[in-house]
Amino acid sequence: MNGTLNQIAKHSFLYGFVLSQPFSFNVNAYPILENKELLEKGHLEYGEHSESVQTLQLKLKKLSYYDDDLDGDFGILTEHSVKQFQKDHQIDVSGQADAQTIFSLIDAERKRNVKKIEQLTGSVTPGTHSKEVKIVQEALQYFGYYEGEIDGIYGPLTEKALAIAEEEHQIELKFEVTKTSLETMYENDEKEQEKASQTNHYKNKR
Repeated sequence: MNGTLNQIAKHSFLYGFVLSQPFSFNVNAYPILENKELLEKGHLEYGEHSESVQTLQLKLKKLSYYDDDLDGDFGILTEHSVKQFQKDHQIDVSGQADAQTIFSLIDAERKRNVKKIEQLTGSVTPGTHSKEVKIVQEALQYFGYYEGEIDGIYGPLTEKALAIAEEEHQIELKFEVTKTSLETMYENDEKEQEKASQTNHYKNKR
């Protein structure tokens, strides 16, 4: 996770702003930053009120487990949503967003995004205006490479984001984006996530 976040730090103004003012606004623009926020928090439970709870609610909402206001209050509805998620993912149903639940939420969102990539029927090239380009832009936004509007237009902003991703992941992207190349980015992120999980487990045992 730190490797991916370092990539964002090199290229994104938003990342620097979030670090300097972590609770000033919701970081929904970059899911990878939401992940960092929740991982650092590590545990959320009933009665808490914070930006981290709001981020938790947002992720649960994206996965269709939560359908209420994103108010940052860990109340009955948030607890119920967490319990339902835990039940569906074979996690001890405590209603608390512990480390295992947070990692599973992040993994579920990643898999949801990868499933979107399966809709790509061919390659995406410069000048294209299509639903496929939107899928590419969403993937790039997830990692913090794309800062523009999700408009389906392969223009300068998309090209710039792909160039950054290409450099960081060492895969061909700028001139021909394919389902396989985008899946590689998520696979790299999953490996980083596993490392973060192991590190967190080791710290908790010390």
